[in-house]
Amino acid sequence: MKFKYSFKKELGNARDMVKNPGEYKGLRSVVWPSFSQVSYLRCVALGYLSILPIYLLWLRYEKEVRLGFKKVGLEFPKVNCYLYNFGCEGWFDTDDQSIHTRFTKTNYKEILETIIHESVHLSTYKPEDNYVQREKIVDDYLEKMDFKFINFKRQRLSYEEISV
Repeated sequence: MKFKYSFKKELGNARDMVKNPGEYKGLRSVVWPSFSQVSYLRCVALGYLSILPIYLLWLRYEKEVRLGFKKVGLEFPKVNCYLYNFGCEGWFDTDDQSIHTRFTKTNYKEILETIIHESVHLSTYKPEDNYVQREKIVDDYLEKMDFKFINFKRQRLSYEEISV
């Protein structure tokens, strides 16, 4: 897995958030961009400075994560992981096999959970599945993987409460 930061992608993410706020309604964790956050130097500095600690965290758990995927019959995808200052916890892109995660200065385990969650999405993706079906599939796999080093929570208490 390669960890990357792109100011261009960061600005695109901010633009999408501002233009489509309804897409973020109901997500469990969203950090909205503000003018102070969007300053070029701040974003770039935090973006690049986040790569090393997140990469080191990943190295610490990579073997166990790959074994967890193997245990449930999934192949761990080859991905680029883009890091962001703001946005939802994470998302995936099947077009370029990438995952995108928001980093925080204090909760690196949340980032690890997001990387694993989005990687399961890429490993199980079927275009005919809707959002609710995809989240349930991911939650079911994560439950079977039973990682002790993350605080796994199902995405929703009731998948029926999400309108698609």
